[in-house]
Amino acid sequence: MPDRRPDMIDQDHLREMIEVISGELELRPLLTTIVQKACELLHADRGSIGLVHAQDNAVRIEAVYKMPEGELGSVAYPGQGLAGKVYRDRAPVLIDRYGELQEPLIGGMTDDSVVGMPILWHGDIIGTFGIGAAPPKRFGDNDMRTLEVFARHAAIAINNARSYEREKNYAAAKERQRLARDLHDHVSQLTYSM
Repeated sequence: MPDRRPDMIDQDHLREMIEVISGELELRPLLTTIVQKACELLHADRGSIGLVHAQDNAVRIEAVYKMPEGELGSVAYPGQGLAGKVYRDRAPVLIDRYGELQEPLIGGMTDDSVVGMPILWHGDIIGTFGIGAAPPKRFGDNDMRTLEVFARHAAIAINNARSYEREKNYAAAKERQRLARDLHDHVSQLTYSM
């Protein structure tokens, strides 16, 4: 069997991951799968995904993979940590040492190489990727391009999960309205018959 080129393996790996994340409609499991698969794709040690909460002007970390305890649910404001820098600049970030960030938020990872990527939907930033690896691993331009492709697919999956959630909530509200009408009609009939 002929040897396969590494870039072909990465394309197959990326395709497989896109299929996996495309099948999940619940947001939390979706985000967890996305960050895990992104780390596997980039041969990273750890990662997180934050979702933008525009009303708070912040990014809340919603999914983690092998991150320090306390990272899940943490909040980064513009410029704070990797997520905050990506959010503020609305651009990819590639840093050889996490400790070089102006406001690093996570201790114990100062020597990690990190790559941050905005997750964009129709030009708006809806989330951030933060991927890290301990030395001697260093991310490069190819990793940035790969994560950018992955972020585009993640944006679609996140939007689909949010649409699914809205539809589920709408259907539940319609069902509650129907039950309330039925109950009202039933009570009205009982009252009339009494």
